[in-house]
Amino acid sequence: MGEHPPIKQHPRRLPFAKQEESQTLIKDMQDNDVIEPSSSPWASPIVLGLCTYYQKFVKDFSTIARSLHKLTEAKQKFIWTDECNNAFNKLKDALTSAPILAYPETGKQFILDTDASHESIGAVLSQEIDGQDRVIAYFSKCLSRPERNYCVARKELLAIVKAVEHFLHYLYGRRFLLRTNHASLTWLLNFKNPEGQIAKWIRRLQEYDVEIHHRKGSAHGNADALSRRPCPES
Repeated sequence: MGEHPPIKQHPRRLPFAKQEESQTLIKDMQDNDVIEPSSSPWASPIVLGLCTYYQKFVKDFSTIARSLHKLTEAKQKFIWTDECNNAFNKLKDALTSAPILAYPETGKQFILDTDASHESIGAVLSQEIDGQDRVIAYFSKCLSRPERNYCVARKELLAIVKAVEHFLHYLYGRRFLLRTNHASLTWLLNFKNPEGQIAKWIRRLQEYDVEIHHRKGSAHGNADALSRRPCPES
């Protein structure tokens, strides 16, 4: 990697439900000197992107993130300091705790934001609570080699299908709002004479009571961040 900036690379992701299991495994590996903490620059832009979307919930966000923002500046030499490490960990903790993360409320509609990048897909399940989007859970998944060759529209549709199925226990049997930054998918449930894989995916989505809205990419930073990973798969 050298000193090349990682800003446009894609993140590794892990299903939210596996978080506790993965943290235990990582701790065991660190305790046994199998792995050690990394100061790689490839993860910080991902955390920054997601936190920026929810920054109104992060007290003193600008102050905490200042050292990390400096690392993403053009021609800035990457030097990972203790200040950067502390900021990185504070922001990660903020994403997985209140007030960003919340328990679902039975009487409120679920909102599902999905996105796809070249190598992965991501989604955020949320509810509007007290006038603000509050995260219920995160989802992300690497694409297989064949899936990486899909056109953009097919990748975006795949992201929707996988996210809806992942959150089935929240979404099935109740109306929810799906937001995508791919405008052509707003009419996908009305697609006439679909064939093959597309037809199969549409039939699966027709089992749900879903309202689909288009959202500009500039407003879609939460799902976008989860559809990226910091370094290529080995």
